[in-house]
Amino acid sequence: VAYTSRLKPDLAAPGSAIPSTRAGYGTESIPMTGTSMSAPHVTGAAALIRQARPTWSALEVKAALMNTAARTANGDGIAYPESRVGAGRVAVIDALATTVIARNASASDQVSISMGALELAAPYTEERRVRLTNKGSQSVTLKITSSNTVGITAARMVPLLNQITLSAGQEVAMPFRFEANPAGVGDDPTTADIQGTRFRPKMPEASGQLWFHGGPVPIHVPWHAIIRALAPAHAGYPLQIAKEPIRPLRRHRGCSLTAGH
Repeated sequence: VAYTSRLKPDLAAPGSAIPSTRAGYGTESIPMTGTSMSAPHVTGAAALIRQARPTWSALEVKAALMNTAARTANGDGIAYPESRVGAGRVAVIDALATTVIARNASASDQVSISMGALELAAPYTEERRVRLTNKGSQSVTLKITSSNTVGITAARMVPLLNQITLSAGQEVAMPFRFEANPAGVGDDPTTADIQGTRFRPKMPEASGQLWFHGGPVPIHVPWHAIIRALAPAHAGYPLQIAKEPIRPLRRHRGCSLTAGH
């Protein structure tokens, strides 16, 4: 998201060539594409979870959808980065099956871990935590791992514990260490460099998933960072001031502006 660099979208859903109502044609439909087609899929999935888990909060419903989302890839089998699909494609059956949910422990309204936009001149580390909640009636032991989708040379998340056991109803905050290297490179490999007749702007990103195996279904939390290398340079002192005053620009025929002499 602009200004905050938080990871969006949260989730992906079917939205291409979806049969939709065709106004003025009775019972006929028309295929349509866009978020207006994918959003109803997510809304319906959330409604099913709300019906099955009426005591869960809106954030817990959102976490269940994101934690159990299916990973997606292009036709060549290359995984889509989190900046394109968030946690993945909604998978309502797994979302209904999970009794363990995971979300960002530092932000009350977020599931993903967003490191934001970092400008680094040296390697950088920071600790982040994921809040795990066992909503079930039995204890569960979870194995904890981390994966990179893009930018493995630029950044990674390292779990500080490999395993945790949660009793029924227990909630804990699991620590992860974010490690970034400005010498590394990360980029979306699923989007062509040229879009139509134009080069696409590239975002130096690193992202992946934090995994928790051992519950009714595997769950995961997406993480994302934008990493730019910062040159260790600065302006010299004292500043050199030009002796000759700078003359105002004057307009010539056409649209160009040149300095007068």
